[in-house]
Amino acid sequence: MRSTLTMFRASLLSIVRDRQTLVGAMIFPTIFLLAFAAFDIQLTDQGLGSGGGGGIDYFDFVLPGILAMASVQFSVFWTSGSYARMGETKVLRRLEATPIPQSAFLAGQVMARLVVVAVQAAIVVSVGMLLGASIVGNPAWLVVLTVVAAAVFMSVGFAIGAVASNVDSANMIAGMTVMPLIVLSGAWFPIEGLPGWLEAVMQRLPLAPLMEAMRDVVIAGGSIVDVTSQILEVAVWIPVTFGLAVIALRPRGRRVRRRPARAALATATD
Repeated sequence: MRSTLTMFRASLLSIVRDRQTLVGAMIFPTIFLLAFAAFDIQLTDQGLGSGGGGGIDYFDFVLPGILAMASVQFSVFWTSGSYARMGETKVLRRLEATPIPQSAFLAGQVMARLVVVAVQAAIVVSVGMLLGASIVGNPAWLVVLTVVAAAVFMSVGFAIGAVASNVDSANMIAGMTVMPLIVLSGAWFPIEGLPGWLEAVMQRLPLAPLMEAMRDVVIAGGSIVDVTSQILEVAVWIPVTFGLAVIALRPRGRRVRRRPARAALATATD
């Protein structure tokens, strides 16, 4: 536990120092909010129609999709790229020389990034409401659901960063993994429009039940209790992706001489 907290503090400090990435993570979803808020369209039984047609406001429908997209983008793209860069700059090599286990390193990194995801989600929800989104339920539940999803995909980002040979490769693999998942999980249109077999596959993956839970909060006013089943469908993936990431992060090759963890962490966050 002590090693995990040490990594958490060091990782959070490193993220805060990377101001360009931090600011970009906050601005990126805001651009999508502004774009979708400009349209006066509704989601009806026949598809998209003009405003005032008696359907669901499309901006309310798409807000959970923007939340999920922002969370997954940060969790996978920036995490995989950051880890690949740590490999290129030999930071990981120095960390291998410390007594910190891979699971503690991964848990500390994930916890630090979840703090950023929570802040990001709060900003997206707040800006969405300022732009006219009507959230029937408690907006705080959207932040909670976003953090749960990020806990799943953060480990995916580390696994991609571990197997990628460099930052460019990490970004390419992350894009190939994330973009189809976001589009097909119902971020921009109802998942019911997919072929039956594809809809069944996407429902087994974590993003579809996540957005279903978010839309229950936004449109129907559901609480955490009302979306418990969807949360469990998402949360069951956390130990799976975490375990895969721990395996992917195992050091390869010869072990180097161990030295105190504090010295290596100080170097890693400089």
